[in-house]
Amino acid sequence: MPTAGRTASRRLGFCLGIAVGAAALSALGSCADDAGEALLPAEDDASVRPAPTPPNVPTPEADAAARDAAAEAAVPTDAAEADADASSPVMQALLAVLDVKPYVEGTCEPTTYPGWDHPAHRCRYDGGGVDGGLTVTVANPPAARVAAWIIDSAGEIGALEAIKYRDPEQWIAGLVIVAGNVIGQSTRIFPLEGQVAEDIVYRFEKGVTRTCGTGCYCRVNSTSRQHWCSYAAAFLGASEQECLTTYSTTRFTQAWANHCLENHSSSWDRDVNPHFHARAYAAHRLLEARFPDPTTAPIADMMAALLEIFPRH
Repeated sequence: MPTAGRTASRRLGFCLGIAVGAAALSALGSCADDAGEALLPAEDDASVRPAPTPPNVPTPEADAAARDAAAEAAVPTDAAEADADASSPVMQALLAVLDVKPYVEGTCEPTTYPGWDHPAHRCRYDGGGVDGGLTVTVANPPAARVAAWIIDSAGEIGALEAIKYRDPEQWIAGLVIVAGNVIGQSTRIFPLEGQVAEDIVYRFEKGVTRTCGTGCYCRVNSTSRQHWCSYAAAFLGASEQECLTTYSTTRFTQAWANHCLENHSSSWDRDVNPHFHARAYAAHRLLEARFPDPTTAPIADMMAALLEIFPRH
């Protein structure tokens, strides 16, 4: 079974060679450029306190070493690559859940969106009781890519890793629970801009509801600012409070929307998505509190708890 140390080392590989402590928030922006990760962008309004300047600026040699180390750490393990193979049982099980047509993809045509360098489509569809239908610009990731993100990030969840070695079929069932949550939350829709009909019609910008308050979940797996800042504090050297101050916990901010878009962009062509790791880490903490020793805890109880964390709405 993989050790906690190896898992933590892989997590830390997302962002190496940066300042830590109070200076970490501002340093994470440059780390995002070096490591190819979307981390913590600059503040978007005057109410946010700027982060202090890092006391130690990395040398060019240190920057290069950090880029190399982060790139190497971001490559999935051989086991993860095997699981993500299109013909593997786990991939087939995940695709059975994820490979559904997003309901906003009615009549679509290719388009572009500022700051987005990947495929995008402008779609019109019936919904929300609006005459003439609704329009939304989307960057919906392929089902296989989302499945790979789930497989890669599952290693963050200690209870699920324990189940993998005790009962591989139940481990696959656990990943299917996570996939069901993604479909229930977003149907794989990443709205760059426009209207999405749910219980009411929401207007989105860069993957976030434009009129959000305390939620402001980032698509496609509904990562909250609390999810991300907790993860960044645990593994990326950030201050959780500084992170939450930057993004706000009570209103929509461009800083959070920009982060959401950049995370989606940096993950588009890769089998690693930091937001999936953040959600998995949050799940790990909840399960760890309930099942301190997942190697002996009843698998049925852990699976039921996993479903509570990742319900399919």
